[in-house]
This record gives sequence, C-alpha cells and structure tokens, in this order.
Amino acid sequence: AGALAEAQARVQALRTAQLGCEERLEGARGAREAARGELTSLEALQAAALSDHAGQAAEWLRGAGLAARPRLAADLEVEPGWERAVETALGDYLEAVCVERLEELSGALAGLAAGRLTLVESGERACGAEATTLAAHVKGPPAVIARLAAVSTAESLGKALAARGALVDGRSFITAAGEWVGRDWLRVSRGPDPRAGTLEREHRLRSLRGASAEADQRVAEAEAELAAARERQAQAETERERTQTALQAAQQRHAELLGRLKATQARAEEVSERGERLQQSAADIARESAVAEEALSRAAAELARAQALAAELATRERTLSEEREERRAALGSARARSAVRPRARWPWACVA
Repeated sequence: AGALAEAQARVQALRTAQLGCEERLEGARGAREAARGELTSLEALQAAALSDHAGQAAEWLRGAGLAARPRLAADLEVEPGWERAVETALGDYLEAVCVERLEELSGALAGLAAGRLTLVESGERACGAEATTLAAHVKGPPAVIARLAAVSTAESLGKALAARGALVDGRSFITAAGEWVGRDWLRVSRGPDPRAGTLEREHRLRSLRGASAEADQRVAEAEAELAAARERQAQAETERERTQTALQAAQQRHAELLGRLKATQARAEEVSERGERLQQSAADIARESAVAEEALSRAAAELARAQALAAELATRERTLSEEREERRAALGSARARSAVRPRARWPWACVA
C-alpha cells in the first residue's frame, strides 16, 4: 500500500508538472505568434516604405537575383535617438540595394533600359571616427559612413543656425530631430512621411526577429520538456499499474493465506478440543484405573486373607484330623486294652 501511494503521488506530481509544461508551451506559442504577427505586419509596412523599385527596375532586380537582397535601411545599426537624423540625411538612399561588388553588375546594368536604382556595396561594417559627426552614431557600409561623416551633429536648430557660417563646402549640421542645416540651406521634414520611422522600424524588426527566434527556441524547449514530462508520466503510470497489480496479487495471496490460516486454526481448535476430550477421557480412565487398582488391591488383600484363612483352616483341619486319628487310635488302643484286662488277674498272666 505504501509503494502504491508513493506511485500515485509521483503520478500526480508528474501530472502537475506536465500541466505546467503545457501552460509554458502555450505561453511560448502565444508569445511566438504575437512576435510573428507583429513581425509580419511590420515587415509589410517596412516593405511598403522601401518599395520604391517598380516596373523595369524591379524586373531587373529579379533577373539579376537581387530582389531578395537587403535594403540599406536593414543593413544599418543606428544609435537610439538618432534614427530621424539618419533618415533625413540619407533620404532615398535608405532604399539602396546592398550588393557584394558593383563591378560584378556592370554588364547586367546594360539590361536596365528605364527606371531608377541605387546600389551600395556592403563591405565590412564601419563606424565614424569623429564623435561630433552623425557617422559616430551609425554602423554600416563604408560608403554610408563616409557620407555621414560630412554631417556634424548639433544640439538644437538654433545652435546649428548660429554655427553654419563656419561650415565649409560639403559640410552640414543636423539635429537628432532631423533638422538639417547647410551653409546656405535648411531642410526640415514635418508631418506624414512614408519613410519616417524606417530605421526605428528596422530596429524593432531586428528585435522582433530575435524575439521570434528566441520564442521558437522556447517553444522547442517547451515541446521537448513536455514530451519528456509525458514520457516520465507514462513511465510513472506504468509503474503505478505494475505496483497496483503486484499489490492486488499480494492482497489476493494474503486473502488465500488468511483463509488457509483460518482453516488451519479451525482444525487446530478441533484437534485441541479432541485433545482436551482425550485428556479428559484419559483422566477418567486414570481415575477408573486407580479405582479398579484400589479395588483389585482390596480384592487381592481379601484373597490373601482368605487364602491365609483357608490355609489356616486346612492346617487346623489336618491338625484336627490328625488329632481325630490319634484319638481314634488311642480309643482303639484303649478298647483293645479294655478287652484284655480281666486276664491280668492271674499272676501268670503277662502284661501286654
């Protein structure tokens, strides 16, 4: 019973653990679906924002095997807070298609009869060297870093305007809000802009892709954990059934032995009663034997006395018989003498 209780407790504990695994799996699947849903929606939004290539340009990209290549926006790592500034500084350049080497595409470009297309070499990732430039807040292809290295950062539009007089040709200021100031020009983007938030979305997309991958990993781990929990529970249930079967067999055996014990006890009681009766009979026989022996002893004593008396009587009878015979003999003798006494009167008579 103790082993069965332990087996049942183990099954219950494993069932509870399995429920926990199922809950964790459902949670992981829910998180994965949420991440995938947001990722799909954001990817569609990002694709729409960067889908400037259409018509013959899109056909050319597909023909050159470049349609799936990442856009520049996806190849940049921008320090949080500077996304708007980078979007303003790069503009349409964010839609550029990243390629390995431009020389490899020179021949294929002859097939592009119409359309607008920007290609940029990915190269090794680089970052700006000067801390006061926008390039210092970006990691990406060398061509992009070189372009952003000519743009210095300003704390505010007022400071940028105040310092623009010192700018040399090709240099400019930009604020984190995307206010871009040259020596004699100013660019500000307000209101809706299809490209606004492109880099923030890309940052979010990277995060979501990582979260989706982590969610996939958690789901896989939860599924493996659940499978292991189910296997452990199945083994525990098998062990419980085996223990229960063994217990039932033991109980049945116990019942059989108990029945045999009761039968043996009944026979023992019967034998004991018979023994008691035999003991009582033996005691009765012993008492009767003692009485008989006593009676026999008395009879023997009586017989001995009777025999002694008989012997005494026989002796007396012999004595009396002898005495009688003697008396008879004496009487005979006396009679004989009496018969011859008259002759003795004579002197010559002889005395017999």
